[in-house]
Amino acid sequence: MKKWFVISALLMVIVAFGSTEVKGYNPSAYKAMELDPIFQDSRLAKIAETMIAEPVFPEYLHGDQYVVGITYYDMQHNSTLGRNVAIDDEGGAHIAWMRSPNSLLSSRQIYYNYVDADGVELAGFEGTGMRADYALFKSGYCTIDAHGCTPYIAYHQANSAAADYHSQVSWDAASIESECGYHGGFAEATPAPPTVAYPECPDDIDNIVNIWPVIAVSEVDGDVHLISTTSNNDSTTCGGEYIAPKNYMAYYHATVDPSGSSSMTFDDAGVVLAEARGVAPTIGTARTRDEVAVATVYLDDYTCTWPDASNIYLYRSSDDGMTWDTTAVTGFGPDHRTEPYDTFFWGGYYVDTTVTPVDTFWSVDTFVCYTRPNGDVSITYDFDDNIHLTWTEGTYSIDSCTGETASSWPMSVTKHWTDLTGEITDIIDAYPAPGGRLLTPCGGVDNPDYFKNNFTPTISVDEDNTLYAIWHKYNGELTWMYAMEEGDTGTIYYDMSAANCHNNEIFGSYSTDNGATWIGPAPISNTYTPLCEAGDCKSELNSTISHTTDEYVHIFTILDADAGRSIQEVGEIVECDVLYARIPKGNFEDACEAFDQFHYVMEPMYPDTNEVYDFENPAPTWGIAEAKTNVPTEMSLGQNTPNPFNSQTAISFDVEQPGRYILEVYDLQGKLVNVLANSEMGRGTYWVRWEGTDRSGETVPSGTYLYRLRDEKGNATVRTMSLIK
Repeated sequence: MKKWFVISALLMVIVAFGSTEVKGYNPSAYKAMELDPIFQDSRLAKIAETMIAEPVFPEYLHGDQYVVGITYYDMQHNSTLGRNVAIDDEGGAHIAWMRSPNSLLSSRQIYYNYVDADGVELAGFEGTGMRADYALFKSGYCTIDAHGCTPYIAYHQANSAAADYHSQVSWDAASIESECGYHGGFAEATPAPPTVAYPECPDDIDNIVNIWPVIAVSEVDGDVHLISTTSNNDSTTCGGEYIAPKNYMAYYHATVDPSGSSSMTFDDAGVVLAEARGVAPTIGTARTRDEVAVATVYLDDYTCTWPDASNIYLYRSSDDGMTWDTTAVTGFGPDHRTEPYDTFFWGGYYVDTTVTPVDTFWSVDTFVCYTRPNGDVSITYDFDDNIHLTWTEGTYSIDSCTGETASSWPMSVTKHWTDLTGEITDIIDAYPAPGGRLLTPCGGVDNPDYFKNNFTPTISVDEDNTLYAIWHKYNGELTWMYAMEEGDTGTIYYDMSAANCHNNEIFGSYSTDNGATWIGPAPISNTYTPLCEAGDCKSELNSTISHTTDEYVHIFTILDADAGRSIQEVGEIVECDVLYARIPKGNFEDACEAFDQFHYVMEPMYPDTNEVYDFENPAPTWGIAEAKTNVPTEMSLGQNTPNPFNSQTAISFDVEQPGRYILEVYDLQGKLVNVLANSEMGRGTYWVRWEGTDRSGETVPSGTYLYRLRDEKGNATVRTMSLIK
């Protein structure tokens, strides 16, 4: 198969937001801008007169950034992230991570640092952190929570190269004994969480090897709740017969002696709660009542390939894990085929880099998508003790339950659910991957993030029950374009390393109505390092948000200095900064509100042709692209945006029946000014742009104009728009 490099350019039609002062910094940071198309090959289009030299949004939205340590182990988690930052009652931030001190990765430990509410780091450990575990061999893959002023850290450890890994918990006993006067005196649970009998063979197999723990500490009584998952490589025999690998999740409950250092006591036995798909489970506790909840991606028990078998399940207990209530959050199954998520036209300029000279042509693909949960879930309780979940759903182009092999495309959906309403809503819906490499990302299809462009969300809430969500993104609808040098203006640079690995960024949204609607998304991290060499990149990895937001949104991330996951042989093993960022939540919200007004269209889209595009003499009008909306039920014409407009505006319209549709602009005297669309179209929602020009490309004067959509049967609908110069 040939290797293709997508260089479809993305243009933004931006509605300038009001002049309300942005909290904390200059509102000009969010200025409305037009991004003209730049292409990899100078033959493809005229070079834009201006480019964005720096991102519109500032790095971490001018929040405080603290490098609290380093690690050579860039990948901190497998699927579900849990949390690596927890906020205590004093507003201090507790941060935990897996540290490997050198590129050999021959050792790894759990490290901890603390930043108080005034921004002062743990004395004597500024920029380095301190060890928080006692493993004799290795420990890693940690999560953290806090109760009062005390952090609790869960992780796995082994005390020799021959020993099995097991789950373990450390807690800052010194902070309890000193009544929050001192941090950094860790004790380790002795004994560790108990083993759990293997459900399919309890008499012959004495335990499950649970090594992927996520921790939550009750705000009501300080009890420790742990959910831990078996390694997905574990397999064994029972009575001489082979047992396939299973991802069992085991629940553990412990009490802590309030005097501090004496003991943490786990119940005599853990509970096998259910199977999970991969390392997916996460855990949370209620704020005002004694309740714990576990959420996971679960493989339903039916004959089907894995994408269609994935569902989100919630398990809830009010008696410290003795009994559980189960809720099926999603309902995908062999007898519950959802309507297609949408039909996408995916087009782009494709460059065949395997031939000389490079061959360029236009290509379009059409496919129907379904969505199914991936292996990442996040949970929090709000201050009314409603549960909120976020997760990612991948889009799959074939119904795999028909016996076909599911084909995943590089797009994904970030979802929200709450038990308050039982409704599932989009935090961000699926976008094709414009501007990204469709078939040749670094690591190829072996890259675990190959099929994702929005992934690993985590969720937080403040005392007003405003929800905040962050996630990783690449191949998104916004890709910054750079002119590296003055003589380099003919080149487009996506935010990729020199080894062609995507540099991840953190994006975020917030909601004030219990997740019914979300404002944003906005780029949060903005650490763009295109064409970076190993050691110089800034690619956010395994970023998590604290489960409580106060005046700040608190974020942990590994600032991967060579994009990829080196432990999975994607990217080089280099020293990476461990970063804690606290962003004034007003800045976070203002960024989301500003970015929420951006509108996206693809340029140029020609769904009805595979013809070579004339790059030397490009058409004066935009092409059209089918949007990702619900299937229209009638022909309709949307109001242009922005309106009034100055230099350009975007117009949307719905098509119910396939056929030829024409979109025209007239002046108030009834004279035809321009034809924006005239082609065969399928059912869907379309966007076009008008730049205030007539059919010859000349700029038209200010005034009010009519725009009309009509079909070949004579049906028509008309709206007005105003051009102001």
